[in-house]
This record gives sequence, structure tokens and C-alpha cells, in this order.
Amino acid sequence: MDIRLEKIGYTYGKGTPFEHTALHDVSLHIPYGRYIAIIGHTGSGKSTLIQLLNGLLQPTEGKMQVGNFVLPVKKQKGLEKLRQQVGLSFQYPEYQLFEESVSKDVAFGLKNMGVPQEMIASRVREALELVGLDIEEYGEKSPFALSGGQMRRVALAGVLVMKPKILILDEPTAGLDPAGHRMILDVIDRVHQEEKRTTILVTHSMEDAARYADYLYVMNEGTIWMEGTPGEVFRDPQRIRQAGLDLPEVTDFILKFNERIGRRRENMEPLPLDIFETGKLIDELARRVRKGVGKA
Repeated sequence: MDIRLEKIGYTYGKGTPFEHTALHDVSLHIPYGRYIAIIGHTGSGKSTLIQLLNGLLQPTEGKMQVGNFVLPVKKQKGLEKLRQQVGLSFQYPEYQLFEESVSKDVAFGLKNMGVPQEMIASRVREALELVGLDIEEYGEKSPFALSGGQMRRVALAGVLVMKPKILILDEPTAGLDPAGHRMILDVIDRVHQEEKRTTILVTHSMEDAARYADYLYVMNEGTIWMEGTPGEVFRDPQRIRQAGLDLPEVTDFILKFNERIGRRRENMEPLPLDIFETGKLIDELARRVRKGVGKA
């Protein structure tokens, strides 16, 4: 279920005094099964773009195709089918929890679709297992009795239970403490590796984008400013900063380290730009020390 956008534009309030162009000339191709991150400052067009992918908005310019669905379309039924294939989790999804038990909350979407009860039970169990929650322990608990990170996982299970081909997550760690932040992203990464669906992470965090995604789209002023693998995107710090963003801390260190050894003309290998975790950077520096201060 590939995603293709050709010269897509979207204007809010078109033809009114409040007209505002949020997207223009956006073209991209996301092959099925990729882990994509969409990054950009507030107002860059990220939220509008993902609402187009889910059919909540339809393009005012250009053409887009998500699997077999071609947009824009006029039939609401087609949009409903698209939304069953493209799961979208907004910021603070736990605010949408409302049922008296975890199991009932996760099952809500399936019941609305008329899925038989015997199938609902097995799919709820499977979805909770995917996010690391045992149904025997958590199924009958009130979702409001859980921690913030656990509530976020229940909300994610409510999206996964629909078995979407594409999973879109808008700032999934917003408001969580560091432990909850890493836990949720690790859950999403594990689910991606196990399920092999397309995962699209929308984030302000350059560290998260670099650490988890295979490919990045950098949004700026309503269009795609840069794209490429994390190593390709973050090797151009000037262009990243022009988009109002910072480099991941590890990348910033590596670029300064490489610049320093280049100025001093030391016989030393530059550090690779595909390292994005502090632990891996420490391991690489320790390896060079063991080899004799990293001589080439």
C-alpha cells in the first residue's frame, strides 16, 4: 500500500477572507513497509499533511494515491474505507479514552464496524499484547487507573486493533516523562518490526526521528524542504537550521569532532554520520582508543 503525492496543495478557507495556504507543491513516494519520520517546526504543514493521508482533509490541488484510494474523491464511503486502512493517532490520544475498562475501550472501533464478538475478543487480546499489556492483568481495569504511559499504550492498541496498513502517529510521546517517552517509541518500533506495516512518525524531536526512522521528510513553509535517510539529512546542518530546526545532539558533536580533526590535519578517521545514539558513539570512540587513538 504505497503512498504517492503529486504536486499536492491544501488551502484552508479557500475563497474567504481567512484563506490560508498550508501546503503547496508537495510530492513524495512512500513505499509500503517503511518507517518514515516527518519533522518540522510548528506551522510547517506536518499536521495538514497527515490529515490528507487519512482522508480527514482532501487536497485542493494536485492528486494523491494511498494504496488503491485516489484523492480527492466525493464519496464519503470511500473515505471511510480509507480510514480503516490508515490509522491515525493524534497527540494525547488518551484524552479519547472513555470506556469503563481497557478491553471495552480497545474494542470500541471493532464494535462500530459490526465485527463478530468472538473475533473482537481475540483481536483485542492481540492488540494489547502488541503494546506490551497483558489482557489478564489490564483488560478489566479502568483505563483512568493507569499511568500516563500505560494509557498511551491502550490508546495505541485501539488504533492497532483495526489492523491498519499504515500507522500515523502525531507526536506520540507529547507530555510523557523521559522513561515513558522512550517506552512508547520502543513499543512503536517493535510493532513496526513485527507487523511490517508503514509507520509514519510526526515529531519535533530530531533525536527520535534519527534514531527510529529509515527515511525523513523535513517540512518548511508548507512544502518538503529536505528528504533522505537520517545520515543524508543531518549532514547538512546549515539547511536544517534554515528550516528552524536543530541537529540531534550526537550529530552536532560528530560534525564538530570531524571539523576539529580536519583543521588539525590529524591522521584520524572522521566519525560516521549514521550514529545517533550516545551509547553507540561512546562504543565507537572506545573502539578507536583501543586501536590506538583512531589512526586510519
